[in-house]
Amino acid sequence: MINQHLVETDSPETDSIDAAQKRCIGIFARAAQLGHVKTRIAAQLGDEAALAIYKQLLSGTLERAAHMDATLYLWATDTHCDYLQSLAAQYDCQLRLQVDGDLGERMQTAMEWMLSRNEHAVLIGSDCPVLTAPRLEESFAALEHADVVLTPAEDGGFVLIAAASKTAWSDKAMFSGVRWSTESALGDTLNCLHDAYAQVTILDRLWDVDTAADVSRAIQAGLLQRSGKGIGE
Repeated sequence: MINQHLVETDSPETDSIDAAQKRCIGIFARAAQLGHVKTRIAAQLGDEAALAIYKQLLSGTLERAAHMDATLYLWATDTHCDYLQSLAAQYDCQLRLQVDGDLGERMQTAMEWMLSRNEHAVLIGSDCPVLTAPRLEESFAALEHADVVLTPAEDGGFVLIAAASKTAWSDKAMFSGVRWSTESALGDTLNCLHDAYAQVTILDRLWDVDTAADVSRAIQAGLLQRSGKGIGE
């Protein structure tokens, strides 16, 4: 049975428009399936450890986001995932289905939808345990003077993108040419946003958890628990 927090995907053009809220946070999440999450970590520590780490990171991300004065959307690759449904209920999120396509296409669709209902929207993943509530608040504050806000990652990507206008988000190909999961991702994204005439603010760089070395770093910082299944061993 589908959780009451589940809202199936639909298009911004056909869905009824709710009264606009002030701000929202969207969190991208994969279904919690063994062998399908944190694959780089899985190659080093095993599938069970990777799944346990993923669950810790995702629940921690939602815990921090839940402290914000913002509507929460959990954007899932599979809305029938029991684990994601339970998190949506626990943290009072609307569970929504990501569209098919590459990361840029999925981001564009999610942001366009959120900005049709909210004045300010922040979109994040679950890989960055140092993306705290004050950091999220900083991104909302920056939107008072920018169209788009980015928080870079140490590996060349970014851990947060926020926007205050839906104008630039109607272009389905706005992130065409971005080399995702490479050190060029941030630069490529900035080029795309420049082409969309967006005023961009870049916040301080943060680090995320993508490798076994990152896992050790997070454990040493007290941001992940060493709970067996190969974690930190």
